[in-house]
Amino acid sequence: MLNLPSATLTAPILTTLSLAGTVTFVALVAALHLLRTDQDPTARFVSQYAVGDYGSLMVVAFLALGGGSLALSLELMRRGGALPVIVALLLAVWGVAMIAAAIFPTDPPEAAATTRIGELHRDAARIGFGAVLIATLLFGAHSLFASEASGVRPWALLLAAAALVTYLALRYGSTGEFAGLIQRGYLAVIVAWLVMLAIHLQQVRA
Repeated sequence: MLNLPSATLTAPILTTLSLAGTVTFVALVAALHLLRTDQDPTARFVSQYAVGDYGSLMVVAFLALGGGSLALSLELMRRGGALPVIVALLLAVWGVAMIAAAIFPTDPPEAAATTRIGELHRDAARIGFGAVLIATLLFGAHSLFASEASGVRPWALLLAAAALVTYLALRYGSTGEFAGLIQRGYLAVIVAWLVMLAIHLQQVRA
């Protein structure tokens, strides 16, 4: 008879995959900051690392983040509950958007016009960034009422607020000279939130 993995085994597998994907993303982006000194991190988005030397590292980084986010989404979906399921769906949208960002690279900054592939990359980023923002806000609200989330409530609320502030700063300052820095701030908040959520799900039994 086929023995399927139990729920207690599935949880650490999915959350560990999520953590591995997120850490891989951070490590590769950090390495690209050292390898690609031609890019100004205060003004250029991280997507620009996919264009030019070592571009494959940024592609792998996006795939790792997207895959890790999908694993976390599956674990959250498996737990059930109306609000967590909505958060899981939004997290899945974010994960798919990051994979799309890897498949469709951004246009180089010196491009005379935006290509169709560049537009797809930009659309994926916008959809993904918006979806994961709503996910952080809903999970923060969930932590206020769910007893199992009480231990992570301060972090959930803090990161939700930080995500909202940095998202708005990016939304209205995406063409400024500090656009790259603002985007990195938003990504740092989202990465911290993903790590927090994965650890939280590891600690709370389904």
